[in-house]
Amino acid sequence: MRPTLKRSIAAASLVAVLGIGAVLPAASAQPEQPRRPGDTPRQPVRPGDAPRQPVRPGDAPRQPGDRGEAMMSVQAAQRQLDRAVDMLGESLKDASRKDESLAAVAGVQRASAMARVAASRDIAPDKLDRFRREYIELSRHALDLELAMLDGKADQVKAGYDKVARLRDDLMERYGEGEPRPGRPGGR
Repeated sequence: MRPTLKRSIAAASLVAVLGIGAVLPAASAQPEQPRRPGDTPRQPVRPGDAPRQPVRPGDAPRQPGDRGEAMMSVQAAQRQLDRAVDMLGESLKDASRKDESLAAVAGVQRASAMARVAASRDIAPDKLDRFRREYIELSRHALDLELAMLDGKADQVKAGYDKVARLRDDLMERYGEGEPRPGRPGGR
């Protein structure tokens, strides 16, 4: 071999070795998980940085942790309660709709809790204790109804639903939600 060819091969080998040496540390610094198409590099999170939510036209600014639950009024909670009890009554007519019935009774419990949360803002202080106690009673009856549904006790389910519906009507009349509807006080 000629000396210039030997030098060229040696130089090429040296460049290749140095190139690999420069690439290996960079390759080892890659994350362990392979990148998926569409992944974007993440920015480091600094203390005090709040996660940013995408802003769409028409979105209202939100406070951190605000999902709207605490802002609901007693009247809005009573409307949810009314819908949940009506849905429960309809779903209980068909035994094959057990999942719907369980979801509806959970809706009754949720609406009762939301009414209690909103009560301190919407209910007069002298009525607040009674209001909370009555909605706790409604929640207890809804829980008993749910247990009867899970146990398959049809007679207790019927009695429990009647008690929940009667309490709903009394509470709505006493604390104000209200369009009178057929079968309710003030209705036809």
